[in-house]
Amino acid sequence: MIAAASFSTFAAPLSSVKQVNSEQAANLQSIGVVSVSGISGSPHDAITALKEKAAADGASHYRIIGLDT
Repeated sequence: MIAAASFSTFAAPLSSVKQVNSEQAANLQSIGVVSVSGISGSPHDAITALKEKAAADGASHYRIIGLDT
């Protein structure tokens, strides 16, 4: 499974990193894009991996921009 997300400002612990939709993301400053691949399991597993990676890179919010199995 391959997934990608854009992420937005302010360092935050994993528990406070929030997923946003396109409309909400329009009001945030994008600070980059993260991706994961080789995730076994469900789409939820890929989304969790993206959230963890975005948090590690200092994101407070993330938006899923692609998910492919």
